Amino acid sequence: MSNAENQRTRFRPLLWRLVHSGILSAGMSALVALVVSAINTGIDPGLVQRWLIAWCIAFPVAWIAAFFWGPAARWLATRITPPPSRS
Repeated sequence: MSNAENQRTRFRPLLWRLVHSGILSAGMSALVALVVSAINTGIDPGLVQRWLIAWCIAFPVAWIAAFFWGPAARWLATRITPPPSRS
C-alpha cells in the first residue's frame, strides 16, 4: 500500500464523520430554525427571509455540535439500549 493510499484510508472515518454530521445537522437545524421562526414571528411573507437568516447562524453551530457530540451520543445510546444486529 502506498503512502497516499494509507493516508486516504486513515482519514476516511474522519471524512465520513464530517459529511454525516453536516448532512444531519443541515436538516435538523433547518427544521428547528423554521419552526422557531414561525412560532416567534408568525407565518407571513417575510418568514422565509427570517428563517434563512436564522438557519445561517444555526447550521454552523449545529454542525460543530453534531461532529463533537456524535461519538458521545453513540456511546450513550449503546449504554441505554443495545444496538440493532446487522443481519
